[in-house]
Amino acid sequence: MPSRINITDAEIQAALERFGGIVGFAARYLGMSPRTLSRRISRNPDLCLTQYHIEQGMLDHALGAVIARVRAGDFKAIRWWLDRFGTERGYGRARKPCDVVDPVEAARLYQAFAKVFPELLEDDEDEESLAL
Repeated sequence: MPSRINITDAEIQAALERFGGIVGFAARYLGMSPRTLSRRISRNPDLCLTQYHIEQGMLDHALGAVIARVRAGDFKAIRWWLDRFGTERGYGRARKPCDVVDPVEAARLYQAFAKVFPELLEDDEDEESLAL
């Protein structure tokens, strides 16, 4: 049976800060598995909040670096910025939100398609396995 790891919340917070909120690195540094550390964080609201703030700070820092590169005239950074944030002004690629399809609805549509074009689906599964 594995031994119990006695690590304080303060040690976990320090490790998360040291490794930018990356649980895997922090866990290895602390001598525990990433899964164990993730469970420990999820059970402690203070650790959850710490991890959230660290991740948000890292995102702010990364975005600040991108903004600095854009202002410096870095073409790759400018193109990335326009692709992500310039779509309303006609720059970059427009992105549509992904629709989530209900599995029951997908099976119904598949069956309707199979009735119209059975020759296209000859090699697929039996229709009985797709029955609702």
